[in-house]
Amino acid sequence: MKSSINFLPAEKRRDLHQLVEIIRNEIKDCVMIILYGSYARDMYVDCDRRRDYGVTTFFMSDYDILIVTRRRLGLKEYDVYARITERFFENKQSEFYTRPQFINESISRLNKNLELGQYFYHEIKKQGIMLLAGVQTGAMPKIELCGNRANRPRLFQRKIPVRQRFSVRSTLLCRVAEI
Repeated sequence: MKSSINFLPAEKRRDLHQLVEIIRNEIKDCVMIILYGSYARDMYVDCDRRRDYGVTTFFMSDYDILIVTRRRLGLKEYDVYARITERFFENKQSEFYTRPQFINESISRLNKNLELGQYFYHEIKKQGIMLLAGVQTGAMPKIELCGNRANRPRLFQRKIPVRQRFSVRSTLLCRVAEI
């Protein structure tokens, strides 16, 4: 996992630092904050304005942020996200400003998903940028970045026979169609 956002423009770095501070103030149980998605891959769209068939459309990438806590936020999750977003936009003048999108996960659930080989979490691990780590006092929580390789074959054993059966059936259907 990367740890530097120096490749981003100064304005985007300022936004991300501001978001980290707001998240730290709003979520006391915060352990890690990880930027993932198009901004982490440096493939973001700042503002794309198009006019198609007389309609003007706009597209902007958003800040995809994974907030890792000791325990999930639960029911108060969306209220916290709304407060963070509201505080973030307090002093912003433009209506076309990059919006943050949040996902909350507990450290134990994150490790479990990595261990199970969940694609989404492995992509975050591979392409994500650690904005903040180890906020709580004491030792930093362990994040299993390599996953458990012993589990990977077991996860896909059930799916391979289905694919093989599908390919055999499709081959037979093609042969019948040729006759």
